[in-house]
Order: sequence, then structure tokens, then C-alpha cells
Amino acid sequence: MSPIRHPARLPRARAGLAAVAIAGLAALSAVCRADPHFPMPDNLRPSVEFWKRIYSEVGNEYGLMHDSRDLSIVYRTVAIPERIRNKTRRRLVRQEIKEIRAILYAVAGRRADRLSGEKRRVRELFSPQTSAAEIKAAARRIRFQRGQTGKFADAIRYSGYYMPHIRAELKKNNMPLELAALPFVESSFNTRARSSAGASGIWQFMPATGRRFLQVNHVIDERNDPFRATRAAVNLLQYDYGILNSWPLAITAYNHGVSGMRRAVRRTGSRDIGVIVKKYRSRTFGFASRNFYAEFLAALHVWQNAKRYFPGVEPYAPVRYDEFKLNHYVPARAVAEALGVPMREFHRHNLALRAPVWEGDKHLPRGYTLRVPAYLTRGNVKELLDAVPANKQFSRQKPDTRYRVKRGDSLSLIAARFGYTVDALAAANNLRNRNVIYPGQIVYLPRGGKPRSAVAKPKPKTAKPTIPSLIATAAADPVAASPTLSPEAPSPNPPAEAMPSGAHAPTPVAAAVLVEGEISDSLSQLAATDPAEY
Repeated sequence: MSPIRHPARLPRARAGLAAVAIAGLAALSAVCRADPHFPMPDNLRPSVEFWKRIYSEVGNEYGLMHDSRDLSIVYRTVAIPERIRNKTRRRLVRQEIKEIRAILYAVAGRRADRLSGEKRRVRELFSPQTSAAEIKAAARRIRFQRGQTGKFADAIRYSGYYMPHIRAELKKNNMPLELAALPFVESSFNTRARSSAGASGIWQFMPATGRRFLQVNHVIDERNDPFRATRAAVNLLQYDYGILNSWPLAITAYNHGVSGMRRAVRRTGSRDIGVIVKKYRSRTFGFASRNFYAEFLAALHVWQNAKRYFPGVEPYAPVRYDEFKLNHYVPARAVAEALGVPMREFHRHNLALRAPVWEGDKHLPRGYTLRVPAYLTRGNVKELLDAVPANKQFSRQKPDTRYRVKRGDSLSLIAARFGYTVDALAAANNLRNRNVIYPGQIVYLPRGGKPRSAVAKPKPKTAKPTIPSLIATAAADPVAASPTLSPEAPSPNPPAEAMPSGAHAPTPVAAAVLVEGEISDSLSQLAATDPAEY
């Protein structure tokens, strides 16, 4: 399979949007200059234009090969199918990078008027004064960025479910309403968005950051509840702004961390985001952090002008909910049956509750506030809940069992010993890297796992090198609101997909809600069977 190439242009079907994007530049500049909260420094304008193009012009099946430092340099547009194996995608991208790199080395130190064809076109992307050394340096900065127009259109639709709540929370805290555009950048309003680094939900909280404001453990993960996570995001942004006293810096801190931004200010001697992006160098201040504010400005512009960029795309109507607090521990299925609500519907409106609850390994927690669409309950929630049988109401949660990791253990060995899949055990413990556990670490077994009498020898696995994803992310979304959602309306939960890393720090294993008993038996006999899984 070979990618379709265009010299930094788009397929004809999208070409008309380029004119729209150019026409919108003046409007964007005026808006950004006029808004004292969100200025646009001159040196960020090419980056903002680049991300506008990604959000509103380049389709999901296409991508731009570009310079990772100077986003005004776009070498070519390539067509790489979205739904192909990562290995195939990486091979195609590497092939493009290799070809462009060879051209850059060939044109370094040569005048454009002495070249022809592709070489001349690439040389003309640089000024005549650009030295050979600078062009050769650019050969090491070639990057692929997939288009996001499809995701942005979906984000506009799904934002309707949550935007009224987001704007209300911002307004209540006297914060700029434009901050509501951040989920377009973070998750495209995909409630099931998960990053390879462990960020989760529409606001892409990392576990450690999430625990500052939310309940995050193996039973409840409020990062995945769009409403609770919105309150947490507002609190985090307010905290960052209180320290940095600048919305551009606070927005960048949402990705890079407030300590990182304070360090950037100290080292550059400037609070100007344009100066920081241009001058600040740090191993952790990479492409995502450098571009986060520019992505925000671009997403904000496209969202505010959604009718121009995405005619006919409208936000879904928000859902009106009935909420109720549980007085006992109750199986989720018992509550769903009493309410007459399908388990799937019950689940998709209570996304903070994790798999052990829906699989019956844990009860719905006592004191937890559940959410059910009003059109399903007809306002009779209390009467319906009274139908939950007394023998399904408990004063205690189902107990956990925990295992203390010993020398020589691996997650696959522990999973095999107690009857889990590795994926289930990693998810229950919020493990970012299932290949790294350490002696003394506590692993929670949510079903109170009992050791198997006999365990089949796990099949050895060959560790494969991890290749960083070449595709960054972006998204967008407008406002809107109708008072109710009909039963036929689309699900508020788009399909799960991996997202790029957020700026929140990693986290250790989640704490249990209730722990009873500790399994301390050694797995030394099993340890020898699978040395590749340490």
C-alpha cells in the first residue's frame, strides 16, 4: 500500500475549504487581538493557521507532512487510511519521511531557480537566505499530523450533551466562557477517550491529577463522568490561573503542568506565551506542550464559526436527568431492573462506575449519586427504587482481596494464578504499563480472587519495542441546547479510541474502596514459567 501524495495541497473535494480558512484569518486575528484573555502573538499565527487547517480542512483519511518547529512549512499532503494497522501506518509515514529527508539533503545549499520539480517546490518553502545547515536540520524535524475534520464534526455534535453544563460551571466561577473549547483539543468530546499515558475522559485527566479533585479507584473513576470532570477541570484551570495570572499560561499548564510553566517563565524571563514557545527548551516541553495554546485558539475559532466550516452539523440536545443517592450498597442490575432501564442505558449515563460494578463484582456504592434520563423514569424514581428487594440491599460493599507482589512475579503470572485476564487486572489497578510491577506493590483482585488449584503454563511472549505514535490529536465543538433528549437520540458516548498524552503526571496503583484480606502466598513456582513478562 502506498500513500497518495499531494504537494502540500488537499483533494479537490476539500479545496474550497482552503479559501474559507484564508478568509477566516483576518477574522481570527481580529478576535484574538480584541480578546485580552486570549491574545495571539505574531509568532504563533502560523501554528494557529496550521491547526485550523487540521480541524476544518484536512479529512481524517489525510494528513500533513510538516516541520515540527515551523508549522508554516508543510511538505505535502498524504492519504493514509485511518483504519489500518499501526504497524502499516508507521511504515507508510516512515517512507514519506525518508523521501522528504532525501529531498532536503539534496536541495541544501542550492538555489531554487537551479532546481526543478519536487526539489524546487520544497526549496521554495524556505527563504533564499536559509543556510544549508538549517535545511539539513529541518530534515530531522519532519512530522506527520493526521487531519481531524471528521472528529471535529463529531465533537460539535457530542458537545451539545455537555456544553450547557460546561458553560454554566465557567460562568458560576467568573471564568471566560471560551475555555469551553478545551475538550475539542483534549478529547473531541469523546467520553471514552483514553490516552496511552493514562489520561481519561473528555477533559483527559491523568490519574494523579484527577485524584486532587475526583474519586479515582478501581470501583469509581470520576474522570470519565463528563459532569463531575467538568467541575474538576474548572477548579484546576482556576488554580493554575491563580498561580500564573495569565490564561495562555494557564491553558498551557493544563497540558504541561503549572510547575513546568513556572519554570518556563523563570528560564525565559517572560510571561509572554509567544516568547516561551519560541525560546523555552526542555525535554518535557515537547511538540504537544508547545502547540497546546495554538491548538486551543484554532479550535476556539473553528467552534465559534462552526456554521461556516461545518454547515448542517448541529449539536445534539442535552439530556435532562433524574438524580438520586443510594442509601445502601446495591447490585447495578437490581437497580436497573427496578427502574425498568436497560443495563446498557444505565451504564452509558453513569460512566464513572467501572467494570467491576457492571460485571457484578462490586455493588453500586452507598452514597453515590446515580443519573438516569428523565424520559426513562417519567419522574417516578423514588417509587421505582422502592421496588428493589430488601435482600438486594446491603450494608457493606463486596470485599476486595489484595495481593502483595513478590520478587519474580509478573502481571501475567498473577492473572493466571487468580483467574483473570491481564487486561482486566491492569484496568482494575490503573496500570499504565502492564509489564512493570515491583516487589511490595499491592495488586487488587476485585472479585476476591481465589487461587486456582492448577494453572496452565502461560505462553511466553516476545517483548516488542514500543514505537511512539506519530499521530497527534485535535478536535472541536460548538454550543447549543434543547431541553430534552428523545429515546432515539444518539448515544452520548462515542466509540473508545486512544488519545495523545495529556500533561498530567502519571500515577501509582489505585486505592481500594474496601479491602479485606491479603493473599501473601508466593508465586515462585510460576515465576520460572514466563520470564518474558517481567
